[in-house]
Amino acid sequence: MITSLTVKNFRTLHDVTWKPGRLSVLTGANNSGKTNLAYALRFLSATARLDSLDDAGNEACGTASEVVCRHHSGQVVEFGLRVAEPAHGVEFQYDLALAPRPIMARDDPFCEDDLGVQSEKLWWRGANGDSKDARWHPLIHDDGQAVKLYSEDGSEREASERPQARRGTTLAQEKSLAYYTHVFRSYISRFRYYHIAAEHLRADARLMELAALSGTGDNFAAVLYGMKNEDEGSYRRLLSLVQEVDPSVEYFNCIHLRDGRIVVEVKHKGVAETGPLAALSDGTLLYMALCMVALQPTLRTRRTVTPPSLVLFEEPENGLYVRRLHQLFDRLKEMSERTQTIITTHSPFLLDFFDDAVEDIFVLRNGENGTEIKQANPAKVDQLLETMSMGEMLYRELLTCE
Repeated sequence: MITSLTVKNFRTLHDVTWKPGRLSVLTGANNSGKTNLAYALRFLSATARLDSLDDAGNEACGTASEVVCRHHSGQVVEFGLRVAEPAHGVEFQYDLALAPRPIMARDDPFCEDDLGVQSEKLWWRGANGDSKDARWHPLIHDDGQAVKLYSEDGSEREASERPQARRGTTLAQEKSLAYYTHVFRSYISRFRYYHIAAEHLRADARLMELAALSGTGDNFAAVLYGMKNEDEGSYRRLLSLVQEVDPSVEYFNCIHLRDGRIVVEVKHKGVAETGPLAALSDGTLLYMALCMVALQPTLRTRRTVTPPSLVLFEEPENGLYVRRLHQLFDRLKEMSERTQTIITTHSPFLLDFFDDAVEDIFVLRNGENGTEIKQANPAKVDQLLETMSMGEMLYRELLTCE
């Protein structure tokens, strides 16, 4: 899991350091930087998978030009990521600095935000208390001019000049990487960001190789089809979770049409015929999508299922009746037991469920130099809980008071 993230000069994030937990809540006013923090993680993930920084910027932010800090255009964009990987008993530290490319190398000579890799460094150390592995060992050392790759024991595997045509990171493009480097690349590549709208969930979809829900939910019908036909246990679990918030739902029919489309119909109790998915409310559909994501690590289908290493979910409470938020909270807790989970929210009612996990709440606000991140103050919150709810503290801006 991510134990620390430092970001400098990325969109509204001029200089922030954040230490998330297993389940972290980002809240704050509109345009305070919640989504930008999620975009920073999306961008880092994309730079480990895609061959160019432009492609990574387009995927994470919509356009590569939106990567740079709006207050400090032309400056170096920096990331520092600390990751604990308990499955292998190691920690990783990854530092990436991106700077404007020389004018002659830019695709657009007048674009100050055409970025290239200034430096990229990856280290590992043991996380099991063994003093032999307590120091940091290099795996990648790229200073923008030369690239050095190392084995786990610190011996140099390969050294070369950095190819001028390379537009992406060494992590994404080098092939002869050490085993731990591959472990880290796999981890950072599997961040999943969800910003789902109900209209995407209602759309027909085509059967795909991937069985995981997409970031927008536009393959919802295909994922449900795969669950029902290839993993009945997961489908029945999903159905029971949906029935908790909408008891009228009896079952779903998934029809594979000749043209390749998957159409989903819903059967309601007491109604003779199945009806279109449009008959379900937005809130029920959005909750169903979140449950799909929560069940993803346990799916057993013939198609490819790659469990995420991190889940980022924008405003999962949207459309859900306030008295059903406790079910949503339960799903988030279950998800975070398997996968580190980060959500954004404006809901004071959802925040009330975190009164036993105050340290997992982070309030973002606009400061003089961009976004600031403040962790909720547990001692202060415990005092205030005697007279008001967490939601009221959010409204009165008391969560982070000293």
